[in-house]
Amino acid sequence: MFVAVYAAVMAFAAYVCFYAFRKPFQAAQFHGLSLGPIDLKTALVVAQMLGYALSKFVFVRVGSEVRLSQRRITLLLSVAIAEVALVGFGALPMNLKPAALFANGCSLGIVWGMIARYLEGRRSSDVLFVALSCAYIVGSGIAKDSGIVVLNVFHLSVWWMPAAVGALYFPAFAGLVWLLDQTPEPSARDRQARAARLPMTRADRAALFSRFAVGIAIQAVFYLLISGYRDFRDIFGIEIFAELGYAEVPAVFTRSETIVALVVLAAFGAVVLVRNNRAGLLANMGLMGVGAVIVGLSTWMHDAQQISGLHWIIGTGVGAFLMYVPNGATWCDRLIACSGQAATAAFIIYLMDGFGYLGSIGLQLYKSFFHSSVSFAEFFRQISYGLAFVGAALVAINFWYFSHRKLEPLKSCPTDDSRH
Repeated sequence: MFVAVYAAVMAFAAYVCFYAFRKPFQAAQFHGLSLGPIDLKTALVVAQMLGYALSKFVFVRVGSEVRLSQRRITLLLSVAIAEVALVGFGALPMNLKPAALFANGCSLGIVWGMIARYLEGRRSSDVLFVALSCAYIVGSGIAKDSGIVVLNVFHLSVWWMPAAVGALYFPAFAGLVWLLDQTPEPSARDRQARAARLPMTRADRAALFSRFAVGIAIQAVFYLLISGYRDFRDIFGIEIFAELGYAEVPAVFTRSETIVALVVLAAFGAVVLVRNNRAGLLANMGLMGVGAVIVGLSTWMHDAQQISGLHWIIGTGVGAFLMYVPNGATWCDRLIACSGQAATAAFIIYLMDGFGYLGSIGLQLYKSFFHSSVSFAEFFRQISYGLAFVGAALVAINFWYFSHRKLEPLKSCPTDDSRH
């Protein structure tokens, strides 16, 4: 129990600090600025996401092959490079600022998977991953609120604010990564329950994917849609809140997302009680379906004036993260456990994330080119209904696929110290 609590706290805190290198620039609205036909904020967001998407696909291979002893230095180098890119964001001329955020995204794309490598393959992995997932729910709000504080207190320009926030958080991130690196590796009982977790070769990745190709493909499409929706809600939250009348409410991001995090933590905390890995896999998908229903229902209730705008945003956040969180970790970890194959969930996590960021990029560009005159709140309302219906359908199809799929575990490979 102590190891699980320790790992959860260190991973959560480290990932909250990580967001200081990714999200602060989104606290600025960049009124009236554009690059060609695209408003500046969309251009910056898309550039960063392109870097993320590229790094995710690259690290499908590289991230799954990183030795356990290399995780800490990999994390520190990634964030250090990201901070240098933020300095470039402040120093470079306007037309090159997207390039700085592209480099920032490329370097940060490995962080989630590397932290996940500390948590996977344990009997408590469901709770550990949910705790880590709550970090990106809360961390995004804290990072943007930190950006607002730096702008208002230190009176820095919006161009230098992201680098300043990152510099403030870097010592804490480095210390927390060192503490996380002290976490004991999964025990023999963990490996027996969840399969050994080792770096993967190309043949390992091909064998795992071929066994579950249809289910993974459907899940990737679902993740593409939910990632676009979640990121739109997150990136343009300040604009949506302003249009709903909450522009002057202090720390509104942190307050709303803390509620979302607590609800999601409670929901997925119950999944850890499901010891059978097949049942746990399906339970995760069941919560995804519930999330789709909550998004649609909360949007309808807001349209019917039965709930306030703030409660609508909280409701869509709960629904979105019930769909999003499992794809980022718990569903992937359960699938590896069902396979019985000595592997790392980072392989599927990076694969899913790559498709997820493609969905985010596509939605930003779709809004910019085809619905530029539609308000952010109205566009968010429209895509909420779309996600509720399409998301529920995809979850139902994949639930049927895995409930009828034979998940006969392979014999776990013995631990090979050379792959550590």
